[in-house]
Amino acid sequence: RIWMGYIFLFNMFLVLAQATGVIEIFYDVLALQFVQQLDDIAFALAKKDVLGKKMQRACTAKCFQTEFQRQKFGRSKKLSIFLKAVYFLNLGLLLGGMVVVSWLQIIGTRYCDSITVDFGNDVWEEALVNMPSDQFEKWVGLYPYFNDTVTPDQYEKWTLVYSYFNGVYERENKTHAGRPVYREMRKFDSTHYELIVPAEIYYCKGISAWVLTHEHIQKSKHLDESGCNWLLRSQETEEFDLLNVDTSWKIWMGVIGNTEVSYDCNECSDETDCNLNGQCVNEKCVCDSDDGVEFVGMRCETQLKDSCRTIFRERDNAAFSVSKYNSAYNPDGPLDTLLQQYGRPVYWYAGDDQDGVVNFMLFTGNRWFGQSFLLEDLNWTWEIFVISIVETHAFWGRNYDRLLTRFVSDETKKDTPVGVDFYQIGKQGGQFGPFGELSPMQLYNQTGRGIFRCGGPLSSQGNLSALERKLQLQNLPVNKGRIMP
Repeated sequence: RIWMGYIFLFNMFLVLAQATGVIEIFYDVLALQFVQQLDDIAFALAKKDVLGKKMQRACTAKCFQTEFQRQKFGRSKKLSIFLKAVYFLNLGLLLGGMVVVSWLQIIGTRYCDSITVDFGNDVWEEALVNMPSDQFEKWVGLYPYFNDTVTPDQYEKWTLVYSYFNGVYERENKTHAGRPVYREMRKFDSTHYELIVPAEIYYCKGISAWVLTHEHIQKSKHLDESGCNWLLRSQETEEFDLLNVDTSWKIWMGVIGNTEVSYDCNECSDETDCNLNGQCVNEKCVCDSDDGVEFVGMRCETQLKDSCRTIFRERDNAAFSVSKYNSAYNPDGPLDTLLQQYGRPVYWYAGDDQDGVVNFMLFTGNRWFGQSFLLEDLNWTWEIFVISIVETHAFWGRNYDRLLTRFVSDETKKDTPVGVDFYQIGKQGGQFGPFGELSPMQLYNQTGRGIFRCGGPLSSQGNLSALERKLQLQNLPVNKGRIMP
């Protein structure tokens, strides 16, 4: 009976620890009582020969007929004190266990510290952006060519492609409504932004849902404080762990729509979590680089074959190549890290450009953008341009602006631009969609042909040196990831 009692107490502790609301505890207790009553009913039916003679004989045995006299609380004063002490010990153990569980929930030891989120492909063409003066100064310092087109402390209408906010989000050392807060990380190296204000994902108690929100983007000029200024929101839930929330979310695109949001924990427990393309070290994937393939990504999900380090455009045979930099930003250190954005390599034009001209392709969450511009035309210096690479954000950099982007791909999740259809950007305006007039770049306008093919590693050491001199990433004004003034 003592063991049965402690097993019952342990079961009740699990019920209390796992419950998310008081009413759930009552339901669980009622369920236990119902099961107990079913046992009593079955015992009574067996005694009446409803379940067979064998069951009747078993349930009418003498041991079930014996009545025990009610014992006093304690036969002696010492025994009474001992039993009271046992009761208080049990109470203390239960309360102590609940305190430990509650504290672990508050500090978030059971929550994932880093997640990768994909918000889908939806577009809101008239997102309201209101940038305060202090943030505007930092933003214009990074993108000086917008100085004459954006006014601080005023509502501006921008095109919001939700996939621009795809990527890594890390758990902050704070909670909101008792749940973790996830903060958007750089697309360059998954560290904290310093000049760009990131988005956040947290639980909004006012609408009982998880939300994606940004302090400078609003649905309307009227503040939505009760809804936490949500841009995307989950279904109503009391769930504490974002990874357990249903992936069907509501999205704001001028009106409320429906979308699918995916999120995965970036922590690993074995090599399988690294897609068998790396080793799991301290719950993080360390990606392999051998057999002519380099793997990148939080779970080593993106592969770059040596044969695709340089790709060639079919129409004019123009070459684009990947580049590397020193992860410790040491000018004399080896170039050991692939330059990437949004978990994909950045491809730079490997031909001869005039001074100050930039030609490259980068991934922006669900499309590849081909960009070409003259730094002088955008009031950019090489130093500021390279810092903008570190702080890249496709929305805040307005990467689709005609000043920057010349051609764009179909929606894709492919690791490289090879095999993806591209389109030349033409006219833009109310007559056209959010990406404007798009003219196919494939040879013979064939759908599915793509415009790039793999051409191997960099074709010559001369090309490699020219490319690295152009980027000068090893001489970035940064110190171990932090931008220096």
